[in-house]
Amino acid sequence: MEPRGQLWFELQRVVQDFREFSGLAPQEALGVLVAVLRNLLADQEAELAKLSTAGTSRSGGEAPGPLP
Repeated sequence: MEPRGQLWFELQRVVQDFREFSGLAPQEALGVLVAVLRNLLADQEAELAKLSTAGTSRSGGEAPGPLP
């Protein structure tokens, strides 16, 4: 299995575990998950922007775009 596939299934497992074992109501659990995942995504996008800027200044070319 490709690393992206492994990551997807692992993230799905973590999300399902949180929903089942958090002790929160279903709607509240989903709300917490969405908030946390949005924050994590924002952190990763900021890191990607830093790396892209550093990569562009070093190589003189454009940084690669997002994965399909």
